[in-house]
Amino acid sequence: MPQKHLKPQQVLDYLEGKLTPLAHTSVEEHLAQGCPSCTELTRWWQAALHDLAGARTSTVSAPSNAVAKAIAIFAAPRQTEYIAARSLFTAALVFDSLRRPALAGVRGVTTSIQQVYRAENHFIELGMERQPAGNWSMIGVMIAPESEPVHRINGARLTNTDGNSAEVDWSNMEFYAAGIPAGSYELHLDFENCTVVVSDLKVGEAL
Repeated sequence: MPQKHLKPQQVLDYLEGKLTPLAHTSVEEHLAQGCPSCTELTRWWQAALHDLAGARTSTVSAPSNAVAKAIAIFAAPRQTEYIAARSLFTAALVFDSLRRPALAGVRGVTTSIQQVYRAENHFIELGMERQPAGNWSMIGVMIAPESEPVHRINGARLTNTDGNSAEVDWSNMEFYAAGIPAGSYELHLDFENCTVVVSDLKVGEAL
């Protein structure tokens, strides 16, 4: 049987000390076995958390006259135009388990995929599993920095290159889909004040 990998959320909670003692020990034991995929994911999360910590503590004071000019520039009605221009964010792929070299002893059909995307200071983690019929199921979660409020998902849709949509359910910050044929998709996550787009999302093995 293929080795069961850690989920990105498990690794994040492990690094932030949020796991129960039993779960923490389980993650440590798995990493101690030298799993290359989970080791790489752990290193990536460590670097991402370091970057986020630096972004939260790094501040620069602007001169008062510059602040006044900035406020004047974005006064109504131009402020509305500014908000509209920033209401769409494109997420960038920062981790993909398919991109790591396959070990000689475990080459074969891919049955699970882990991906992490970044949109501004927010992260979207995706987990995909091959279903018996050959299609794929997907579960995802939006992770916001601790210093920012959590915005619930108001809508989610997954569209392939032919314009056909897969049914996606969502609850709070998580979204789910099943019976997805392998291919290239575009994922839209709608929040109260913005939409996050994951373009060229590969479901299944690289095409």
